[in-house]
Amino acid sequence: MTGMRKREWSTVLLPELVRPSGGAAEFTLQACAKYGRRRAVYAPVGPLDLVDTFMLLERAGIVERSALRLARRHRELFVVDTVDEHRGRLRGGGRWRA
Repeated sequence: MTGMRKREWSTVLLPELVRPSGGAAEFTLQACAKYGRRRAVYAPVGPLDLVDTFMLLERAGIVERSALRLARRHRELFVVDTVDEHRGRLRGGGRWRA
């Protein structure tokens, strides 16, 4: 298990950073890892505490503004209702642009 590189942090989704009792987190990186190989990484407590602070203080406002913008553009977007992970399919409505 290795630590995360600086650029890899931008590829991690916040739900991946769930950690037990405020400790460090361990998870697998896939395509963003060096040479596109999967590897297990360790995220230390300090950076994860900063993520927690961001979630508490700033994220709600960012999400609210984004939701308002997306609501205005909903006819232009494909909105996913269901994710079928087994088949690798999305179901929803709206425009689909590949």
